[in-house]
Amino acid sequence: MKDYKRMQTLIKKYEAARTASDEAEAAWEQEPESAELEAAFDQAYSEEFEACAVLVKEIVNFTEGQVDATTARRLITTRLDDIKKLIETV
Repeated sequence: MKDYKRMQTLIKKYEAARTASDEAEAAWEQEPESAELEAAFDQAYSEEFEACAVLVKEIVNFTEGQVDATTARRLITTRLDDIKKLIETV
């Protein structure tokens, strides 16, 4: 049986990490000389990357390998809203 709730949770974690990374990047761009803001962005980006990697693995497992890791990553970056709609309708 597919774990739709887990997929929804991982999507939400990824979206939160992506938002935090975008905000940290914007703050650092305002003060590019700030080592503190650069470190905050590096940490936030690392967390976004990790959340994405976990979501990629879950999509591959969820589809029983019918979607490979490269395609899953592309879907996350280009079609995340569509994935969310599909998961919510089942």
